Amino acid sequence: MKKYNLSGLKDKLKIVAVTGLAALTFNCGDIGGELAPKYKQQNKPIVTEITDHDWDGIPTDTEIIYGLDPYDADTDEDGLLDSTEGLSYFNRNLRNLYSGNQSTNDYLNGLGTNPLDSDTDDDGLIDGLEVGLERPEDSYSTRTLSSFDEDPSTTTDPLSFDTDGDGLWDGEEDNNYNGKQDSNETEPSNIDSDGDGYTDVYNLLVHPLNRNDHTSPLAEYTATPINGLTLLDVNFNSAGSFDPESGIDEYYWDFNNDRIIDSQDQNPVFTFSMPGIYNPTLIVTNGSGLYASNRSANIIVGNGDIDNDSYYALTNPIDCNDNDSAINPGATEVCDNLDNNCNNLIDEGVQNIYYKDNDNDVYGNSLESILACSAPLGYVSNNLDCYDNNANISPSVIEIAYNSIDDDCNSSTLDDDLDQDGFYTLTGIIDCNDNNPAVNPGATEIINNGLDDDCNPATLDIIEKIAFASNRDGNYEVYVMNSDGSNQTRLTNNTAFDNYLSWSPDGSKIVFTSDRDGNYEVYVMNSDGSNQTNLTNNPLWDGYPAWSPDGTKIAYSSGIYGSRNIYTMNTDGTGKTMITNSPDSDEPDWSPDGTKIAFERCVMCKIMTINPDGTNEINISNYPGAHNSYPAWSPDGTKIAFYTNRTAGYQLYLMNSDGSNQTNVFNAESVDPDWSPDGSKIIFASNIDGDAEIYTINPDGSNLTKLTINNAQDYNPKWTVVY
Repeated sequence: MKKYNLSGLKDKLKIVAVTGLAALTFNCGDIGGELAPKYKQQNKPIVTEITDHDWDGIPTDTEIIYGLDPYDADTDEDGLLDSTEGLSYFNRNLRNLYSGNQSTNDYLNGLGTNPLDSDTDDDGLIDGLEVGLERPEDSYSTRTLSSFDEDPSTTTDPLSFDTDGDGLWDGEEDNNYNGKQDSNETEPSNIDSDGDGYTDVYNLLVHPLNRNDHTSPLAEYTATPINGLTLLDVNFNSAGSFDPESGIDEYYWDFNNDRIIDSQDQNPVFTFSMPGIYNPTLIVTNGSGLYASNRSANIIVGNGDIDNDSYYALTNPIDCNDNDSAINPGATEVCDNLDNNCNNLIDEGVQNIYYKDNDNDVYGNSLESILACSAPLGYVSNNLDCYDNNANISPSVIEIAYNSIDDDCNSSTLDDDLDQDGFYTLTGIIDCNDNNPAVNPGATEIINNGLDDDCNPATLDIIEKIAFASNRDGNYEVYVMNSDGSNQTRLTNNTAFDNYLSWSPDGSKIVFTSDRDGNYEVYVMNSDGSNQTNLTNNPLWDGYPAWSPDGTKIAYSSGIYGSRNIYTMNTDGTGKTMITNSPDSDEPDWSPDGTKIAFERCVMCKIMTINPDGTNEINISNYPGAHNSYPAWSPDGTKIAFYTNRTAGYQLYLMNSDGSNQTNVFNAESVDPDWSPDGSKIIFASNIDGDAEIYTINPDGSNLTKLTINNAQDYNPKWTVVY
């Protein structure tokens, strides 16, 4: 690696090197004898005892031995105290010197720089600047602050002239010697200052950082020939390059633009073996270390016009096929599966659209098309077929009236679209009801209207129904109505008491309580009121039935053994099992996942939960002294609605499923709560208008809505989805 000229950067100090103490033998008489004239001439006192006159941390007698100035804490004026630099530069195996109570280790080692040379490594940067010194350590230094580091965070090695090993001296990279990287400099501690993947010395050759104190050289060259086939020998002549000061020092050639120096000859010859366009670079340097570069030549290798169409293989506009005179940038694109005009596109703008003809009736399907120069097999140029899987249906066929087929693919001709909604019964997307224009595959499903509006059985037409008990006909019967309160219809019709009901999960059946046989029993019927059947059939109380979420069980209250307890049974009345063993247990309700049953126990009237197998019975209402009754789980299982008389009268409350956060929802007389299927509303009975009616309310207590209006008593509403 070339070591660039740094002459003029600094005045070197002559170093008097003392190589060891073994060569020095003197006593206190020596100090006052041989060395005395030197210090007498400087009007400094003769040292005859161990002391430190300049407070630099090195005893005065030791400084004299090593040629340091005992009256200047920074002998070489590099900003560093003599003791900071240390004496190990002279001899790294010094024996212990007598210095009173001071240890020699305090000043022997240090940085290892030369305290007699301000630039130990001769790189153009003083030692204090290299270690990041902002100001001299010696407060009496004659150096000004401007002589030191403007960026202390950037340091270099004072013992190495090329800290980053990039081939440039530290002083060359920091060429104004201020300790920071300025805009026209590289970084002395980074081999690749700009992170471009090339070392600073290479970039300096390509993009020189010329200094202002010398004139830069001029790089000029000629190349002959500049056009030809491969294995082209090109003669380079740099006779035009010159330097007004000291002449050209070095020539560097990069012929093939790979940033590698190919030749250092003044007038080289280079053989180009690969086709391409090249801009060879010449870099010249002069004796002052200044540089210039030139990339003026444009050498085209492997270029030709073999097909004589006046377009070439390497020069713009480039001929993409030099063996065919019909293919070049000036040609007109034709549909032939070739790139005629050399724009990297094939047959652009000249292809035709062809349509698939699946039934071979020469009429194509508008939904299947391709671009091509000619019609592929099975494709035609029109898209007029309305049903491409039947050759008897096409624009050329005569329409057969009322055969439920659009034979001629003409919607204005009478065919099978009887409701004129654009959907047919046999062709295309099938209309499932051609007598109703509002019902077709393009319609949106309307909930609860009993129609398959979109002709898609997968889209459920959900109907929500509410069953309840009312005495509007003289005694309590089971009624059903729509979720908006409309279409109120009686399902039972007898002189008995029919009440306390529950829906099956699919909405097809209703289980309820009736005393029509002389005592209260659990009955089941279809959702239209048909097929009413007794499930319990015993002489004591059975009531408050609740259907399990999976539809396999019914929980209910029974006094068959005296006091009422919670039982479960199969939906046909078999398999009756008692799950509680405590008096006065009523009004069971299943959790949505079927793992819990909530119920009322009226010993202190509290809300309890229990597993369906009778285990893990827990009091969750925990409000003694009040009647807490009729629990109802929310559809997501996180809440339970209930009513309580802990305030004035019975009022609607809500709590978490673990009994926490008990909150008043409606602060007026209200009983028998249940939930809408989506959990957005609570339905209940209230006599706020004088007689009991059915109401809905949001769980936050807003949007109170009355669903029934009559002079009778309406109770026990249950909300479900009927599929």
